[in-house]
Amino acid sequence: MRSAAKQGGGGRGGGATESNSRHIQTLHRRLLEALKLGHRCYDDKEAKWQCTDIEIQRHVLRSIASFLTCISGDNLKHPLVKDSVADMLGALVWILQQRSEAVLGLAGNVVVKLIRVMPNSILQSYLLELVHPLSSLLSSLQLEVSISCATALGMIFSNLIVKREKRVWEMLVEAEIVSHLTNNLREFSCGTMPIEYFQEMASLLSIILHQWPASRYSVWNDVELMEALQLMLVNSDFPVKATILKLYSGIALCAHGSKKLLEEEEALLQLIVLCMGRSYPPSSRIEAFRLARYLATNEQGCSKMMNISGEPLVEAIIAGLSGRTLHLQKLSHDQMSLLVEACRLALIIRWPGKHHKYFWKQGIDKVLLDLLLENNHNGPSQHFSSLDEQISRAQDILNANFLIVLRPYVWEILGWLATYCSEDCNLRMHGHENCINILITCAW
Repeated sequence: MRSAAKQGGGGRGGGATESNSRHIQTLHRRLLEALKLGHRCYDDKEAKWQCTDIEIQRHVLRSIASFLTCISGDNLKHPLVKDSVADMLGALVWILQQRSEAVLGLAGNVVVKLIRVMPNSILQSYLLELVHPLSSLLSSLQLEVSISCATALGMIFSNLIVKREKRVWEMLVEAEIVSHLTNNLREFSCGTMPIEYFQEMASLLSIILHQWPASRYSVWNDVELMEALQLMLVNSDFPVKATILKLYSGIALCAHGSKKLLEEEEALLQLIVLCMGRSYPPSSRIEAFRLARYLATNEQGCSKMMNISGEPLVEAIIAGLSGRTLHLQKLSHDQMSLLVEACRLALIIRWPGKHHKYFWKQGIDKVLLDLLLENNHNGPSQHFSSLDEQISRAQDILNANFLIVLRPYVWEILGWLATYCSEDCNLRMHGHENCINILITCAW
């Protein structure tokens, strides 16, 4: 029996691996058989798949979908997986270019599945072939098609390597993709389209705004679009509000765009503060912190925000910094990202103003020390009888290497607090002396 197990590939594990391999081979053979129903046209010595028959196109799309379904982490390195990419992409590009309504919905979904399943390292050299046909379908009358194309393009742009960004931007300009997206968003604001449509279009536009600065002017300068977004911000349900915040983050990366957004003043800042609250999911809170940071990039923006909603904003920052209840190894990616964004926004303390008073009022010293302590429920409430005892406690904190990624932010925030600390500020009177002494000793 042992000999038979060895010959079978090492028992159950080997048998499962062999079975998976046979399954891939079977589906790959069916894929090739489907592709052979079309024909190859040679253009500049490159073979391109072509087929005008709708039923054959549908059969090919289903064969590709079936092949992708069998691919997972265990068999991504199977030779047939990498060898099949060029054939699958060639067929998908042709089918998308033909724009046959009968199969476009299926084709869009298969493209999304392909990008999600295949490793970026394998797909990277083929992705540019998909940009133009997908871009041309963003305004399709079939909502399912336009949504899947927006989703696919968003994934492509998010995984794009730097050396291809210039070429992709040229393709986007040629396809007028920003114009198509802004038109789609305006149509959503006065139509009855599903929320998913708005979310995918806005998400794709925000990705473009983040990656290609040249795209920003035409968006923030679109009066009709900005008015439509402002109305949706006030009147829509939370999923749409959260999506608009993400879109606003891309606009705020431009100084003029940031200034334009701050014209909305109280309504926008109230929503930002609201979305920073603990009752909202981490992803929404992260986006709210990020947008606030972009709006406060310069002293003028920070001052305007403080004049409109200063104390609530500082309270939200402190809540974001002090919401940790778990050890580092148990923090999720979103929880860690939230702490980082809260720290980045707290650096508005580099600007002078009344918000310094708000930070001290909210106990910024205790919050900063908690970010250094592995057990943030047992802070240094005791007073130290000597400098040596204080140094020993500080050394224990530093040796723990807890949340070490946040330490540069802690030291910078502490430095700005010291820079703007007024001469008449009595730390002992206000109960800050002990925490500040430990923080200074740690930094020293």
